[in-house]
Amino acid sequence: MRSFRAIDGPADRAMPDTGAFGAEEAEFGGRRGSAVAPSGRPAALAPAAPAGGQALERRLVVVVSEAGDPRVAHTRAAIGFWNRTLADLGLDVRLREAALVAGSPGMRAIETFARFVSQRGGRIPRGEAGPRPPSEITDLGGDVVVLLSRQPLLPFAWPLAGSPGHFVAIRAPRPRRRDDT
Repeated sequence: MRSFRAIDGPADRAMPDTGAFGAEEAEFGGRRGSAVAPSGRPAALAPAAPAGGQALERRLVVVVSEAGDPRVAHTRAAIGFWNRTLADLGLDVRLREAALVAGSPGMRAIETFARFVSQRGGRIPRGEAGPRPPSEITDLGGDVVVLLSRQPLLPFAWPLAGSPGHFVAIRAPRPRRRDDT
């Protein structure tokens, strides 16, 4: 397994409590809403809680080319939002930022795999029949690897063949588009 230097801490420290509405109010233009599980049975959406009543923790590894990328803060806000939403739904699953990897020597292989999946728009087989992720992704060891890409690709979340993990790619912002920041 390759080693990488984690350059920052977990997401729960990055998001201070902002009051009754939480960070999602600030991040989403002051609009407030609630999440409802489509099945009406939230427990069906997650595996059973581990013994002792503690939440099942899913480790996220965030990969970025430069540590100062502003999308890191947005990613942490999203982690906080989803943890609050999962708690509101009564699900015993939490997301935890395990590492922030910046300037990895394997960045090119990770970006190439992201481009491959993105260009096919989901038209490739999932599971064991799908494309094998490069070792640069699997060696990171997270349950979910989030790439803050340098490319203008189609964003996606993709199950990793040969593992229970997932790969999420977020496209590079295009400053000339009014809706990108």
